[in-house]
Amino acid sequence: DVRVHPLPSVPAAIAGASGTLLGDQVLLIGGLETALGPPLDRVWRLDLVTEGGWQAVDPIPGPGRIDAVAGTHRSVAYVVGGIDRQDQPLLDVWRYDPALNAWHACSPLPRPMRSPCESLVHVGWDMLAVIDEGEDLLVYHPNTDRWSRRDRPDLGPIGLLTSRGVVPLADIDAPVDGETVRSEE
Repeated sequence: DVRVHPLPSVPAAIAGASGTLLGDQVLLIGGLETALGPPLDRVWRLDLVTEGGWQAVDPIPGPGRIDAVAGTHRSVAYVVGGIDRQDQPLLDVWRYDPALNAWHACSPLPRPMRSPCESLVHVGWDMLAVIDEGEDLLVYHPNTDRWSRRDRPDLGPIGLLTSRGVVPLADIDAPVDGETVRSEE
């Protein structure tokens, strides 16, 4: 039995923001309020349990950003890259600890992401893969705060479903935590 509960409206109309589910909370990061306005550094949090509405939390350090990618790993959120006010790619990476309401800098991306990045997914126990349109797969290791590169997987019958289609997972040499789907070839 599926139940639908309406959520409170976002405090402002925002385009190009990043979002992630962090436990029972939704985080909304950056974006634009107007087409010609500057990218935002604002961060909004919605607690799905208390249903108290959207609340502002500490802004993400650095410049405002659009088209960043966000994801969660072990009860913290990560925000990777994005595009700044001058339409330039950002290489910074931030970790948000909701228990402390604090941002911590992580090692920067080893290369700019091809715009915009599609997904941040768990790979194995201690890695997060950034899936974009680049020639390689960027993998972040939170335990060591380091990046590695992997060859882009060949197209295969198993992949991760994203908004742009199926991203293949073959040849990643680590199991992926999450759903896989068969491509429609």
